[in-house]
Amino acid sequence: AISPQPSAAAGKHMLQVGAVRSRAEAEKMVEAVRQKHGAKLGSAPATIDEVVYGNMGTFYRVRLGPFVDAAIPGQVCTALRPDGYDCMIVTR
Repeated sequence: AISPQPSAAAGKHMLQVGAVRSRAEAEKMVEAVRQKHGAKLGSAPATIDEVVYGNMGTFYRVRLGPFVDAAIPGQVCTALRPDGYDCMIVTR
């Protein structure tokens, strides 16, 4: 059997930049990260997911990617932490 090779677009590593209380705040976060780290991020798309955490209410998760190579989001996350971002690498 021949197994299909994953394409570059099929990367599984995402960079979660943070979770905030409003969509406007999430959009500002995407802009700020792109301005400061756009060179490393390249054309990685940004997604904003609306999630409800139990009785804590609705949050907007900001994620960038996917990336084929986990090193890229790892480098960006390391660079973001001193700016107060609570980022982490997640796989989809």
